[in-house]
Amino acid sequence: MSRRVCVFVAILCLILAAGIIPACSGGESAGSKWSGLTRMMKVLPEDVGDFQYSDAAAQRALYDQAEALGLDGADSSSSWWDKIDGRGYCDEEHILIYVGVRSGDALAGTHTEDAESYRYKGYTVWTDQGATSVLVHGLLILGYDDDLRRCLDVAAGDEASLYDNLDFRDVLDWLPKSMSVSVWTPDYDEAVVAEGTASTMALEDEGRITRYTKTYVTKYKNEDDAKAAADAIRNALEEDDDASEDDTAILEVTQEGVFLRYVQERTEANDK
Repeated sequence: MSRRVCVFVAILCLILAAGIIPACSGGESAGSKWSGLTRMMKVLPEDVGDFQYSDAAAQRALYDQAEALGLDGADSSSSWWDKIDGRGYCDEEHILIYVGVRSGDALAGTHTEDAESYRYKGYTVWTDQGATSVLVHGLLILGYDDDLRRCLDVAAGDEASLYDNLDFRDVLDWLPKSMSVSVWTPDYDEAVVAEGTASTMALEDEGRITRYTKTYVTKYKNEDDAKAAADAIRNALEEDDDASEDDTAILEVTQEGVFLRYVQERTEANDK
């Protein structure tokens, strides 16, 4: 494990110890579906290659439902999702963002007594063993110094934001509102511009069943590639008609122009 990754993990452990962050997880426009996600995207650089975001309200609702149904291990009192609006992460840049932080002690919990601070673009940045943290209008941002300073450049209006990336926003517009969403620029298919997924869990049959639904969206460079990919999925479905009820099933395949969307679903029995 590289030193940068080790330091990043160490700073997260400090936050966990402070009790601020948990030990853990085409319709409406992106802005109207995920206000917290929109706020996060507006402080990330435009060239960020990927991000993941979890909606706090949806996560909290699942905690509460599981506890009400008496599921093993469900304890909403220990949930931290009511303390924020959402959580985002950029894997390539190792940037972690907590949106809607409402604890005045949040920033203090990200560094030790030996940490140092400096001012940049009007914000106080804390640095500790190479890892940095800053609070920007209710967004707690953690990462490495060079990556975090770019976020502050974006917040100051000196650099374009990820929200200006129309390819990512196009994919988000095609994804449904969900518990968590991921969007990225793939490096394994030259025909693809951007891809994304939206994931949701639902408890059914008085908590005996968990239904997992995942929506996939791909934006291609041209319509022919999107149509070919859709046809390949439909042909595979026609050939595979032996799936049992417990297997993952594809419920919907939609292709319009350069966009392809399909929905997967599976169920899992729970212990009660």
